[in-house]
Amino acid sequence: MKLSNTTPAAHTHLAGSNELTMSSREIAKLVESRHDSVKRTIERLAERGTIELPPLVEISTATKPISEYLVNKRDSYVIVAQLSPEFTARLVDRWQDLESKTLFTLPDFTNPAIAARAWADEVEAKQKALEIIDKQQSSIAEKDNLILASNEASIKAGEILVREFVKSVDIVDLGEKQFYQWMKKHKLIMDNRQPYQQYVNRGFFTWKPTEEKHGGEYRYTLRITPRGRVWLAAKYMSLLDQDFTI
Repeated sequence: MKLSNTTPAAHTHLAGSNELTMSSREIAKLVESRHDSVKRTIERLAERGTIELPPLVEISTATKPISEYLVNKRDSYVIVAQLSPEFTARLVDRWQDLESKTLFTLPDFTNPAIAARAWADEVEAKQKALEIIDKQQSSIAEKDNLILASNEASIKAGEILVREFVKSVDIVDLGEKQFYQWMKKHKLIMDNRQPYQQYVNRGFFTWKPTEEKHGGEYRYTLRITPRGRVWLAAKYMSLLDQDFTI
């Protein structure tokens, strides 16, 4: 299926169907995410059987054609709940806006059977949306509790961030970024700033979730334990002669 660039992608009807759809580009805009990320999420959910793989259409542009998925209402809630549950309410508002603008395309509601079926479909869609929101809110609360517990435990244990370490240790004359480079150079941490497990096992560092990134993933933070502060300061001092340049 190929659409021109004048087709309103956010409220396209599939050929031979009265079903209203929302494009993957519109979903990406709603959740403030990249379109390619949204498409990958759709494909992963379809592979797992969570949703049906929606039709892929091609949109003509001034430069090169762009492909996008046309997603039905039910599956759009599942996709947004997977990507960014905090935007589910925004999706509900967008669907209400789209449906209010396309009432002329709906079936003839003077037929009682059609009207009853349409009403039942609407109730079912709203119920599914509420269930998804409830599940996501519970998930968010659990993640928030985990992050809070992780941060509180670190504070109680006397663990500090790297920027706090370089400010508190007189012999360290490097800034935070330079000290991260120094630790990478001496194989204490990896490129993503995660400490090597041997140093975690020895009680020098911790690597815990401190907040949630966009899309539901955790962002982990390196912290230095009280024992690690002593060990790291001694190690830095012992290697000073080798580190005139970082």
